Amino acid sequence: EDIARAAALAASRNRAFDITLSHIGYFARQGGLIPWIGADDSEQLKKLVSTVERELEKCGYKRERRPFKSHITLGREVTLKADKKDFINTIKFDALNVHVSEIYVMESVRQGGKLIYKPLFCARLKS
Repeated sequence: EDIARAAALAASRNRAFDITLSHIGYFARQGGLIPWIGADDSEQLKKLVSTVERELEKCGYKRERRPFKSHITLGREVTLKADKKDFINTIKFDALNVHVSEIYVMESVRQGGKLIYKPLFCARLKS
């Protein structure tokens, strides 16, 4: 409930915007890699993230200590046969412009050994 209210407030204070997905990266974790497609820096996205974090702090949530890295996760617990750097260098794609008009609050739960993302709440950004 607090999280949904924080997301709704943040959405009401931010306008829709465009981002460019332009590069591949990964997070190295104990269970394997988490490959992702990353977005270019965006002042509008930074403002949205800052607003969400500020509203969540008001509800008692602590800010994430790691720096924010805008991305779309491609997989979790991925094991590669090739070197990680080879993986990054072999994937080529054209940059993709994406219009951001909504934010979602998602829950990740394990079901049958798989991580499932369930949308809990959606809020539209201002036009």
